Amino acid sequence: MTICSSAGRCGRRSTWDGTSRPSASSRSPSLLWPADRSWCVGAEIDFDSTLVGGSAGLIAAVLAAPDLEAWPVQPGDDLSASGDLINPVPAVDG
Repeated sequence: MTICSSAGRCGRRSTWDGTSRPSASSRSPSLLWPADRSWCVGAEIDFDSTLVGGSAGLIAAVLAAPDLEAWPVQPGDDLSASGDLINPVPAVDG
C-alpha cells in the first residue's frame, strides 16, 4: 500500500493490517492506495470530506454503507463547509 502525507512524502507500508493507529505526534496520510491502484482514498486537509475513488461496485458499496455519510461527487462540486447540503453550518458564538 502506498501512503502519502499532507507534506507530500510517500512511502510503502505493505504490512499494514488496518488496525494500527498513528501516535499523537504523527500525521495521518492524505492519500493512500494499494499496489494495483484499484482504489484511492484522499483526505483533503482543508476540507471536512474524504474522497474515495474506485470501481462502480466499490463506490456503490460505500454509498450503501449504513454507517457512512456518503454521496457521489462530481469534479465541480463544492467540498467546503458551505457546500455541505446535509449538515447545517455551526452557529458562531459572539
